[in-house]
Amino acid sequence: MKIRSQVGMVMNLDKCIGCHTCSVTCKNVWTSREGMEYAWFNNVETKPGIG
Repeated sequence: MKIRSQVGMVMNLDKCIGCHTCSVTCKNVWTSREGMEYAWFNNVETKPGIG
């Protein structure tokens, strides 16, 4: 399968409550087309601090 495009999103984590609604919505929107059933998502969680 040829990768035609990639999508990235940046969220304001000051407004995040940890409900993962953004992930569920993104997956529902981007996997509704034919051929996208096997798209994968990677949630990256960061902690405050140096480095």
